[in-house]
Amino acid sequence: MSGSNSAASPVGVYGIQGVSSAANHPPGLYEACEWTDLQGNFWLFGGLAGNGMQNTLWKYDPLINEWTWVHGSALPSQPASYGTLTVPSASNTPGARAYGCISVTDLNGDFWLFGGSDAFGFKNDLWRYNIASNMWTWMGGPTGTGDIGTYGIQGVPSTSNIPGARNETAAGWCDNNNNIWLFGGMAPYGGATYNDLWKYNIATGEWTFMKGSVYAVNAPSVYGTLGVASPLNEPCGREVYAHWKDAAGNLWIYGGETILPQTVQHGDLWKYDPAINQWTWMNGSPIPESEGQFPILCDANDTSEVPSQMEDRACWTDTCGNFWLYGGALNYAFTNLWCYIVADNSWIMVEGSGAFPQLPIFGTMGVSSPTNRPGGKVGANAWRDNSGNLWLFGGGNGSSWGDLWRYVPDYDCIGTCTSSPPPPPSDTSLFSVPNVFTPNGDNTNDVFEVKVVGYDSYAIEIYDRWGVQVFHADDASIHWNGTLQNTGSNCSSGTYYYIITLTDQSQVAIRTTGFLTLLR
Repeated sequence: MSGSNSAASPVGVYGIQGVSSAANHPPGLYEACEWTDLQGNFWLFGGLAGNGMQNTLWKYDPLINEWTWVHGSALPSQPASYGTLTVPSASNTPGARAYGCISVTDLNGDFWLFGGSDAFGFKNDLWRYNIASNMWTWMGGPTGTGDIGTYGIQGVPSTSNIPGARNETAAGWCDNNNNIWLFGGMAPYGGATYNDLWKYNIATGEWTFMKGSVYAVNAPSVYGTLGVASPLNEPCGREVYAHWKDAAGNLWIYGGETILPQTVQHGDLWKYDPAINQWTWMNGSPIPESEGQFPILCDANDTSEVPSQMEDRACWTDTCGNFWLYGGALNYAFTNLWCYIVADNSWIMVEGSGAFPQLPIFGTMGVSSPTNRPGGKVGANAWRDNSGNLWLFGGGNGSSWGDLWRYVPDYDCIGTCTSSPPPPPSDTSLFSVPNVFTPNGDNTNDVFEVKVVGYDSYAIEIYDRWGVQVFHADDASIHWNGTLQNTGSNCSSGTYYYIITLTDQSQVAIRTTGFLTLLR
């Protein structure tokens, strides 16, 4: 969709800061931070390019296929500017960093960043970025490197608690109560890998050490019984693994790498339930370094086992609640695309093979083809847009790549789900539905706007949790403002259900449903 088709792409095209352009694109980046905003735009920060670590913040709008240089420097290796703790400023910046920062979008649409590495070492500072103000805020943690953290009492929040400095992990989540979670990563001493699980309460500014071992003692996994939760279960210390959140708010991790007592890759799948503070070993072998089983593509009845692997940051949760995984590495970088069906506790291989080498096939920019493939990737970035498509950017395979790809999930391959996925895009149509809006009068995200182009008819109905219709429209230019039928009293914060009916140019009716969150 965009970017360079060369692995050696250290130089981006920045253009004018704050102005999008079809010519703009980031340089090739390895292990950058990524976010998705409430409107379905994709954001990148930092990462390792061919000319050094970056501190540039980029935004990509999938509806117009354009990048914008939003914040930071176009030069590599820039230092951090912390400013005053908890005070936003236009001059603040986390500084150039890479190697697996934890990046999370909260329910209000703000971006959070924790850890990673700068030119001097491992970090454990916490940052918040607000889109409307275009400002970073240093929210906690030291300005230096190599800090071992303060665990406090397990399960007890405290303003003095802070996870230790770490890199090589993407496993951050925002739960359904707007708390931020992180797990594991590499410690700044002795090649140790953490297995600690932390929760950060945004409202109080307090960290809580929830689970795992203190100060990275390379604890082994305690698997227990497959599929059975237990307070004794826990994954071993590990880094660079895949992560997801399911519809019930459970947190998931897959695979990753442990360095001591020897370097091994894992192929186990774990689920953490925040409500009971317990881990469950869900799938995969407890024995590391598994070569996996590469089944017939799209065959749910075949025996499927994802190989043990690490550096698989490129992962998504689709509109049906299934988990997707691309790339990663065992002995070489994979180009396989897998889907985990949560309801069936099973993996399906959607594309790829066990063959090597797995080189990219770019085809024609902007044109879909069944023969296209991004090639083997590690440390790539991934997003899902509001139409349910999966996006992949950059990553490494000997060099830092700067290519951007779009994948439309094949529901004929993995099976249908009860909530219909949005209609796929075409060359002449666009369809985008946000999942959160905030009608609080600040002129930012104040309406629930469905973007529709290229359809002959449009209708939307929105219902509250008691089944009362709160809004309907037959015109895509009319957006819900958060009041009853756009003229009555304010609707309360909470979850609402929408039904959208479209008719395409061939007069085929398309009906899609889903949930949205109203926050005031």
